[in-house]
Amino acid sequence: MLNLIEILKKYWFSGIVAVVMFGLGATIAFAFLEFGIAGKIKAKLLPEAQRSIGADIQWKTYETSLLTIETLEIPIGNVDGIVEGGGLDAVGDTVFFVSALGRIGYVDLNSREIAYLEEQVPLNFDALRQSESWARVIFNRKWFRVHDILLRPQDSGVHELLVSHHYYLDSGDICTRVSRADVSFSNGKPSIQTKFETVFEVSPCINLEDVDHLFNGHMSGGRLHETVGNEVYLTVGDFGFAGKGGRGELVDPGSPGDFASVLLLNLETGSAEIVAEGTRNAQGLDIDDQGRVWITEHGPQGGDEINLVQPGVDLGWPRVTLGFEYAEAGYPRIPFPGVTDQGRHEGYQKPVMAFVPSIGISQILAMPSQAEAFNIWRGDLLAASLKAQSIYRVRLDGDRAIYAEPISMGGRIRDMIFLHDQRIAMLRDDDKLVILRDPAVHRDVEETKGVIDFAGYESVDNFAKSLTNSVGDYWGQDLFRWKCASCHSVEGLPAVGPEVADIVGEPIGGREGYPYSRALMEADGKWTRSRLKKFIVDPASAGLGGSSMPPVSELNEAQLDAIIKFLEEEAPAIEQVE
Repeated sequence: MLNLIEILKKYWFSGIVAVVMFGLGATIAFAFLEFGIAGKIKAKLLPEAQRSIGADIQWKTYETSLLTIETLEIPIGNVDGIVEGGGLDAVGDTVFFVSALGRIGYVDLNSREIAYLEEQVPLNFDALRQSESWARVIFNRKWFRVHDILLRPQDSGVHELLVSHHYYLDSGDICTRVSRADVSFSNGKPSIQTKFETVFEVSPCINLEDVDHLFNGHMSGGRLHETVGNEVYLTVGDFGFAGKGGRGELVDPGSPGDFASVLLLNLETGSAEIVAEGTRNAQGLDIDDQGRVWITEHGPQGGDEINLVQPGVDLGWPRVTLGFEYAEAGYPRIPFPGVTDQGRHEGYQKPVMAFVPSIGISQILAMPSQAEAFNIWRGDLLAASLKAQSIYRVRLDGDRAIYAEPISMGGRIRDMIFLHDQRIAMLRDDDKLVILRDPAVHRDVEETKGVIDFAGYESVDNFAKSLTNSVGDYWGQDLFRWKCASCHSVEGLPAVGPEVADIVGEPIGGREGYPYSRALMEADGKWTRSRLKKFIVDPASAGLGGSSMPPVSELNEAQLDAIIKFLEEEAPAIEQVE
């Protein structure tokens, strides 16, 4: 037990309570402190490395405009480094998930247990790590990942697991596949019964040399949804080919291939037909209880949409968009090539809802029209977001949206599903499974106060630490690629900004052949680590406010150190492109 006097000094309110209780009896006070307040204080005072990743799991209450809701955040462990992706589904009280790099795990909400399985979705990740592309700065390893999963009950009592994901071919291509395996559940615990096999492969695959190792895997779509019979829907993105200098023929309506479309897959024959086209990166898909098919469009800057899919519909991409291309080098926006009327959506089916500015829209759920839980939200749409870290409750009037209410969820929401009892489960990019419930309905079923204990965290923690995760080995390079490589090169390639390999110690504004701003041209001194960090976060704070470089304010100190270490120590050794 911690020293009682130290506790009372540091936590005065707890001390007052303890003193009062000593007046009632020292034995009662001792027990109260040891197992109540003092126990919580102990947990908070322990070093981070000694605390369980499953500590402090408890229901939290939030007020929305129409409803009180409660959330439970369950850590699932970081098994993928900085890679973000994956999907989830559920059977009964067991939430089954696949991480971005194909690790398979589950949380049993009934027994309160979390675990990972030995099996893994086949991505051929080890071969990718040995490829030429892996070492290239322009290749973003963060964008090679799993997109979504779907569990389909079978007559035999098992479930068919479908996973949409990337797969690296030894030829140097990356394909987008749908793979399947059988899963059985016993007392809430799943087990993989068969090897994974490929059901469908999106056409065409992408040869990394053809695209100079720039792989826009974050624009793959990949959302799955079951429909009648032995068919499923699959969304397919444009993989960036409609953007800056992209090969637009790959997304032209009527052209061979599956890009920029919503497909209907026949799981028996492996064939697919295009249901709708003209989608940039549909990351959300659901069917409401009226049979309407809803998708979200993860659009460009200012171009996020919610769309109603009708058979044969063309939603317009890349001919029209309400948004612009993402900014570079300080420009606020860049017009899209081939769009004749920038920022409008004429000549094609218009979205039911658009978000300006963009929210980084992801999954969508159609609230049931007769459900008991969340009854006041009946018939609404819930759209999840990455950038805004919220869900947006969209009120519908027929096929028309009236308004959207943002509800903060505290993190980037990658996936979202209904559970069997009408609770909602969400997968966040910060390695959290979030359960959302209506306390007016669900609290009687699961009345919970204080911290909830989940078993299995020791094995999850050991599993995460034991993984050979090469993404983590290249943290600085990955961060540079993620935050800086759209404007700067370390390989001698032409870029919007100057070459930055080995920049520390160089005179400010001193790289030959680059038209610096006046502020940088006239700056005195050399780039030091501290000044470079200030400049990256906010050029004005480094006394260089006249620079055209936009600030990157979301980087923390450790990330800045990792980027600069990469520029100092690793980037100079990267082979220059001839």
